[in-house]
Amino acid sequence: MSESLTAGPTGGDTHAQLREHQLLLMHETDQRILDHTNTLAETLEFIVTRTQQVLKVSHVDVLFQYADGLQVEVSSDPAEIGRFIPIDRSISGLVLSNHRPVLVNDLQNDPLLSERYFPRVEMDPQSRAPQLSVLAAELTLDGQAIGVINVEATADNRFNQSHLEFVNAVARQISMAITHAALFDEDNFRTATDSLLVDASSGDSDLVMRQVLDHILSTLNSLTFVKPDAADILFADPQDGECLIVAYSTNSADIGVRVDIGSSVCGDAFRRGRTVLEPRAFERDDYRPVVQGMRCEMAIPIVFGGSNRFPIGVLNLESSRENAFSNVGRVLAERFTRRVINAIAMTKIRSDIDSELQDQLMVLAADQVLNAVHRINNHVGSIRALALDLLEDLDSPSPPDRGDLTRRLRMIEYNADHALEIPNELRKRIGTPQESVDVNAQVEAGLAAVRIPKQIELVKELAPGLPNIPCTALDLVVENLALNAVKAMQDQPGTLRVRTWLDRRLPREPFIVITVQDSGVGMTPDEIGRLFEPRQAGHRGSGLGFGMMWVRSWVRRAQGLIDVDSRPGSGTTVNIRFQIHSHLINPKSPGGEPA
Repeated sequence: MSESLTAGPTGGDTHAQLREHQLLLMHETDQRILDHTNTLAETLEFIVTRTQQVLKVSHVDVLFQYADGLQVEVSSDPAEIGRFIPIDRSISGLVLSNHRPVLVNDLQNDPLLSERYFPRVEMDPQSRAPQLSVLAAELTLDGQAIGVINVEATADNRFNQSHLEFVNAVARQISMAITHAALFDEDNFRTATDSLLVDASSGDSDLVMRQVLDHILSTLNSLTFVKPDAADILFADPQDGECLIVAYSTNSADIGVRVDIGSSVCGDAFRRGRTVLEPRAFERDDYRPVVQGMRCEMAIPIVFGGSNRFPIGVLNLESSRENAFSNVGRVLAERFTRRVINAIAMTKIRSDIDSELQDQLMVLAADQVLNAVHRINNHVGSIRALALDLLEDLDSPSPPDRGDLTRRLRMIEYNADHALEIPNELRKRIGTPQESVDVNAQVEAGLAAVRIPKQIELVKELAPGLPNIPCTALDLVVENLALNAVKAMQDQPGTLRVRTWLDRRLPREPFIVITVQDSGVGMTPDEIGRLFEPRQAGHRGSGLGFGMMWVRSWVRRAQGLIDVDSRPGSGTTVNIRFQIHSHLINPKSPGGEPA
């Protein structure tokens, strides 16, 4: 470095000289920002080092604000990095509280500031404040305070307004470096999300939503200073105005979980329409993490609309560490949420429309079938009456061949009786779930209705002591899933495993789970995406193709969750889960299983 660029606070420094240093530092910082080989940490270290050299001071520190204190992120003194400084007992905290810089050239004789001086690592904590000149200025991002730059020099180094202007310029450079590190390619991001929405227009809306939200959270995780251990996107529950429902989560087992608005961090953010940060959320009596083991949570409302803005959901970030999110991370996450709101909103609208159309399609199909069944009842009733009459005529003077006629008439009677059962079955399929039923009994009934070939081994693992759940036609759901499993094994030797169990992963709101697993051909991701679509029958006698579509519609009406895991050649596993209240569970119930 040339001698002309290494002047300190004393020795006849002029405003023009400091301005020259400032412009040079801005130029050098801009070059580093544009050079993508430099990390943000390296750029901030460069700024701190150059500031120390230009001002010829003892120490330069950059501190970021957290919910209950300041942490030294970058420092000319490596021993200071990572230290936590209280806001209420530090000069840096005073800068944040008043939103005004501090300039003092005789710290020891300043009663207010000497009391707030927080000693450095090498100092005796009980000693008096040293003789120092101190300069501290606020760091901001998007108009919000995120931290402080702190400069310390020996007492004979006298700061003036020119030095304050220089440090304020350095603070702006730090904010610019952070902003650039938090940028993501919005054009490519929009292209990617639009492509998912358009290219998959005929696919399963739930799968499309998960793909888009997965892309959003993957982009979020790439941002510096925003590194959650778990992330979720929740929307308002259309079936319960007091709950949010997890639409996407980095922990797939949490998708579909309902979260109470009145007793959750996410609910606070949704209700207030502003970010809620709980540095030690586990200390709240009513705290229920969306993901188990989390200790810190930040919830950002997803707000949509122009002048009449309203929340449609929440971006929830959780960490297993206490006090994990700084103000920098909060501001960057809020900025990111604002920029992806359209992708989130369009994804949700698409999902809502598809769900509504599917429900309408099911109602329309049910109306048509019920009308047809009414006509079938008339015909089948007549056939049965005729069959009974013919049986009586067997004793007439000129009877037909008795054996042949009896066999055929018994077949007519048998088929007629079964046809008369169709209306009740269809009513169960389209009816609103409302009966309290024994889960295991329903599973047994569903399996009993399926003819399982000899080469397929049926393994039943039904947990005893499960509480009843309110629904109707659960046996038909199990029957449908078992039939699909048998077909998937294509008359080859295999195993059909059916389990019921209690998932206690969320102690306050556990799940009853029904699992149907086969060792069949499995499905590709594309086949899974089309699994719940209405399709034409593949062959005669294979049905109308509404099976899995009806199953999902039924599960939704029953306030349940369904997920499918399958890979080609590795079989398919279907889980149906019902969230229940913990007071329904006998503490000694053996049906539990760790997640």
